[in-house]
Amino acid sequence: MVIAAGGVGGAALVAALAPIGTRLRVPSIVAARAALGFSGAQALALLLFVTNFAWIALNNVIAASICRQARRRRQRGDCGQPRSASSRPPSFSAGLAPWR
Repeated sequence: MVIAAGGVGGAALVAALAPIGTRLRVPSIVAARAALGFSGAQALALLLFVTNFAWIALNNVIAASICRQARRRRQRGDCGQPRSASSRPPSFSAGLAPWR
């Protein structure tokens, strides 16, 4: 739920700022200073900076779960054997796994 809200909020922010920056030929954060003031633009830049690292952390968690799943399969010895769809356990990262 938090990820969805953050995604929608971030997309709305980018959608609102992108046309302004393009029209004025400056980065969107610089263009936002006129509407938000200097401290408002700083707060917005800080928010974007923090959410960027949050997104990187989320990507690392997903990659770690995929690596853990691959390591478990390798330890069990079934990483090279195709499995039927009915015997495959469902998982969040199953659609991202390269061995599928």
